[in-house]
Amino acid sequence: MESVWFRKKVGKTDTGVLYEQWIKIIDEAGKRRKYRQVQVYLNTATRDGEKDIAILTNLPRALTSAKFIAERYRKRWRIESMFQELEAHLHSES
Repeated sequence: MESVWFRKKVGKTDTGVLYEQWIKIIDEAGKRRKYRQVQVYLNTATRDGEKDIAILTNLPRALTSAKFIAERYRKRWRIESMFQELEAHLHSES
């Protein structure tokens, strides 16, 4: 993984401070792909002790802000967590 531009502070959410940067990834076939990395430095660590979250996306900056991406990721994670709690409560997985 190779950085294309330096990380830039782009705002805040309810959960932390947002940074963004473009990165270049070269796959096994040698093809270069450009992605945007949105990083949230959290006000409060996750239950696993993580203090930041990095989200890779190919969504264009012109259509989706870093804040939009971070908030949607957070919403998705809350839904996923609720399903895990439901599964544990119903003992649907061993």
